Amino acid sequence: MLQKKQFEILMIDDKPEDIDIIEKMLQAEYTIKKANSGIDSLEIMEKTTPDVILLDINLNDISGHEICRIIKQRQDTRAIPLIIVTAINNREEKVRAFNNGADDFVLKPVDEFILKSRIETLLKVKGLQQQILQERDLALKYIDTAGSIMIILDRHMNIKLANQKTAKVLGYETSVLKEKNWIDSFVPAEEKIKVKKQFKRLLNEERGIPEYLENHIINRKGEKRLIRWRQTVLRDNLGEVGEIVVAGEDVTAQKETEEQLKKAHEELKTIDQVKKEFIANTSHELRTPMISLKGFSDLLSKERLGELGPEQKKAMESISRNSIFLHRLIESLFYADDTARDNIRYSFSPLDINKFLKEILQDISIQIREKGITIDTCFDDRVCEIPGSYNYLRRVFLHLLDNAIRFCPADSTISITTLKGGENIDIYIEYVPELPDKIEYNRSTLEEMDDAGIRICREIIDTHKGELKITESESLTQILVKLPPQRN
Repeated sequence: MLQKKQFEILMIDDKPEDIDIIEKMLQAEYTIKKANSGIDSLEIMEKTTPDVILLDINLNDISGHEICRIIKQRQDTRAIPLIIVTAINNREEKVRAFNNGADDFVLKPVDEFILKSRIETLLKVKGLQQQILQERDLALKYIDTAGSIMIILDRHMNIKLANQKTAKVLGYETSVLKEKNWIDSFVPAEEKIKVKKQFKRLLNEERGIPEYLENHIINRKGEKRLIRWRQTVLRDNLGEVGEIVVAGEDVTAQKETEEQLKKAHEELKTIDQVKKEFIANTSHELRTPMISLKGFSDLLSKERLGELGPEQKKAMESISRNSIFLHRLIESLFYADDTARDNIRYSFSPLDINKFLKEILQDISIQIREKGITIDTCFDDRVCEIPGSYNYLRRVFLHLLDNAIRFCPADSTISITTLKGGENIDIYIEYVPELPDKIEYNRSTLEEMDDAGIRICREIIDTHKGELKITESESLTQILVKLPPQRN
């Protein structure tokens, strides 16, 4: 229900008697303002904005048609409902009035009911228009806040509405964008045909149209920007195209970053391939002389090529020990190369773990003897065989025991124990570590010093469905290897 007294009506007529008649009809329901000439009416509208204008055509100073045209051209008054009130009743005057923007036409002498009905109808329409504009402005604020490009096009691809983000990307004011043709103004020449076909398929509701499309646009500076679009066609009740809502994101920077990452990835692949080839070539080139070096050092140590003096024996033990260390290092390179090439092949067979560990201790006897280490073994006779890959498990325990010898003090003891623990066979290697001062035990020091070697050991144990645990403190380092037994 309209609260009429809040509305203001401006009557423009140079006949006081006509103004008085209409004023008496409306003053009980509306606030009335009066202008006796065209100039007076324009001056009044500089100070206030009426809700409805009643305008006579025949004025003494300025034609009513001219006043109507001025009012409807001004930004601040064009939305005011304007009714022509005149005694002239011919088709030409009505057409001219409506062409100048008049909203209605009432003949004199005025019928009170008709005039009030026309005023009330126009006020309702104006209220609805204002509500729509407010909702549109609110929607645009939400759209602007969202930070996406939002455009509304007609079926001919003319821009009807564009938000602030669109204006910023294109480099124009939103008011300038209106009525520009989207394809003609902003799509690069080499993509125009493709974009036209895309819109044609969209309007024809063809199947197989991707949800998102990527096309370039050209902004005011002539720069190309890549936009990822999503488009929706709005249709009326008859299925006719009303408007096309287009939402987009500028993905130019994203695509440039993706290309840079792709290029960097290809470069890394090349570097990685060079590294793999280097490791493979180096490993194979080192293996041949290493076999010869190890063989001759063994012959010399065992005095197969002649007797050695005490100093010579000591020197040969050092050579043998370091050749063993170098041999294991080369084997680790082979393992890393095989892992990179996915060439690891395990051959499992039943393995007596107690006998296996005794063989390992025999192989490292030179290092044990040189450092004065005592090996305290406690092998559980109940321990059965395990399914294992001899060469790879040998590498694990040689590495773990070699580290134990390196990190324990001279003339100390390393304990090696095997137990039948639940469903697994447990192998413990324990020793008192000799570590630098001020080492914090928030991470395994052994793993920190030998990260690559321990990682390889873990991979091998994991492949055997086992587990490798390293526990360290200032008073004890404990290495626990759990391996599943052989199943019958």
